Amino acid sequence: MRALDRAEMTSKEACGNVVRNVCAAGNGGVARDEPFDVTGHGLELTRFLLRHPDGQSLGRKVKIYLSGTDAPVWNLGAFHDLGFTARTRGTNGSTRRGFRVVVGGGLAAVPYEAVEYTNFLPEEELLPFTQAVLRVFAIHGEKANRARARMKFLVAKWDIERFREEVDAARRSLEHDDEWTAYLGRLTRWDDAPPARPRDG
Repeated sequence: MRALDRAEMTSKEACGNVVRNVCAAGNGGVARDEPFDVTGHGLELTRFLLRHPDGQSLGRKVKIYLSGTDAPVWNLGAFHDLGFTARTRGTNGSTRRGFRVVVGGGLAAVPYEAVEYTNFLPEEELLPFTQAVLRVFAIHGEKANRARARMKFLVAKWDIERFREEVDAARRSLEHDDEWTAYLGRLTRWDDAPPARPRDG
């Protein structure tokens, strides 16, 4: 346990009706087509959500996936509750980083492909947006019937337009948290150079 702690790993919330895991594409940091490496964003999102009050009263587990590439062999966001894919936008000579967001995916006996929520969410909105989604899911998601308690069923029941309206309203109601943007200053702590340059092909 001490070794895991030194590596900043934890078994907290490894099961239960919480954010079960935040995953990222295995080629993060070396994919030739990625606008930026999403690894740090995923790790910081994990830290933010761990024991967060808005993630403690869910009807069922939530799984999140981040990817720097659209390549389907690496980008598995389509069958996660929340999927984030790296994007950049140029404005006034500068580049803004953000994510295309999909919601409501899942497998099991009733598979659903996640649908697009937005084609660009600025990176400073990653944490509060996810918090707002969890709040909506906690309030409106199924609690009595465990088999229908995943986020995919709520999105399908409402359709993406109403889901978007509810999440946007929840986002506006959130009390400001400095951590929403403070995490951006810590992204470089997760930087790591690959041992070898990626090969062509």
